[in-house]
Amino acid sequence: MMQQTIKVDVLGARRVHVDGNTYAKLFLAQREDTGKDAYGVIPMTLTCEAELIDQLKSHELPKLLDVRVLLKLAGGGKTGMHALAIDTAPARPAPAQPAKP
Repeated sequence: MMQQTIKVDVLGARRVHVDGNTYAKLFLAQREDTGKDAYGVIPMTLTCEAELIDQLKSHELPKLLDVRVLLKLAGGGKTGMHALAIDTAPARPAPAQPAKP
């Protein structure tokens, strides 16, 4: 299984308890501007660790964040994603370029 970081707009999250089990899901929007096959904002959901919801409570959503996901094989040979972590740190400014003489 492989991990990857994706930059998405986190719209919201939900946690439910069913028969002693806890399930959690993130609601996301990914901006697509390729213009070829997708354009605009594409909504999607990801399963996630329940602790991520508590981590998001201190942020006003929607918000553009980096989400670390685990890529895994799903039914029918498809690839599924599961959110493992969210980088809620403020974005770092780009490093300053040295002045040219």
